Amino acid sequence: MKERRLNGPKFAPITVPASRRLQTLTVFCHVAALWLSTSIFFLCCAIPLFWPFIIAYLFYLRFERSYSDGSGKRCEWIRYSRLGKWFCDFFPLTLIRTVPLAPTYSWSRAPHSRFWPWVTLPKASEDKPRYVFGIHPHGIIALSIFGVLSTEGRGWSKLFPGIPTSLLTLDSNFRVPFYRDYLQAFGLSSVSKESCLNLLKRGSSICIVVGGAQESLLAHPGQMEIILRKRKGFVKIAMSQPNVHLVPILAFGENDLYDQVENDPESKLYRLQTFIKSKLGFAVPLMYGRGVFNYDFGLLPYRRPVKVVVGNPIAVPYLPDHPVREIERIHGLYVDELMRIWNENKDSYMEEASTYLGPESSLSLDIIE
Repeated sequence: MKERRLNGPKFAPITVPASRRLQTLTVFCHVAALWLSTSIFFLCCAIPLFWPFIIAYLFYLRFERSYSDGSGKRCEWIRYSRLGKWFCDFFPLTLIRTVPLAPTYSWSRAPHSRFWPWVTLPKASEDKPRYVFGIHPHGIIALSIFGVLSTEGRGWSKLFPGIPTSLLTLDSNFRVPFYRDYLQAFGLSSVSKESCLNLLKRGSSICIVVGGAQESLLAHPGQMEIILRKRKGFVKIAMSQPNVHLVPILAFGENDLYDQVENDPESKLYRLQTFIKSKLGFAVPLMYGRGVFNYDFGLLPYRRPVKVVVGNPIAVPYLPDHPVREIERIHGLYVDELMRIWNENKDSYMEEASTYLGPESSLSLDIIE
């Protein structure tokens, strides 16, 4: 963890280039999207002029289920806009492909109208490959995988053409007015089992943050502790559809984007956070980063490089009855591939990370659960 300044906060200079200000604004809007969307909703509720719109929207919210029906609803105008580049340049993010992946579709960009940006994915044949990507670690709020996969800021569709992929998040996020529309614009869907199977059936690949909310409590700079040993549901999902491959992804530096109050797994704070997570379904890490106008404290992430490495695909047999022995075998291959990614990239990551973690820092990948 970095040392705190003792002589007051360090403020951003007035001469910061406009490009960096746009990067900061984009990341701020994403980090604050939940708060901003709910604030706008309640503001609209307080203005009688908007009541007919709000009533109609609430009916829409009650019955619209595109976030879990497998349609892969997204807004291509937003995903391909400069917002993605500004977001990725803030840190910056780097996307690395180990090997090319066989495409599901013949196109690299989903067909859409010039006049209507919202699209749903056409259904693909079952003989076409689809992928279940697993991203590690979760970090505080999984910023890097959002940047490289849910936007075209690093050219996902150019590196992996014909493989539209939905990043998955908690089902409860799609019950928040306006925030659910923000998530869907970037192609996010629910992480429920129903949603996963529907997306794969239709032809979309999916990306699951395997460690889940619990892993966010382990996110500290200079540490790479992941929850994987007991997480095998994503393997079962891959077995439930034909011609599906597992692909591990490792984000080097994701845990360095925020500091977090010390919460050793044996501490009372960690036990309290785990209890809250078990009751609410989401974790509450006590994190802090930088501010909009200062570099020392705030809720924005630090400007630290993150390298997102996509591994080799692992063929998964179609076994809808999920035999335990086969689950263990595939899970073992997945862990081996994840460790290969780690061993081949850790030195270059540590060379960069030493500039803010310190020259004596060391790092290991620990699968603790």
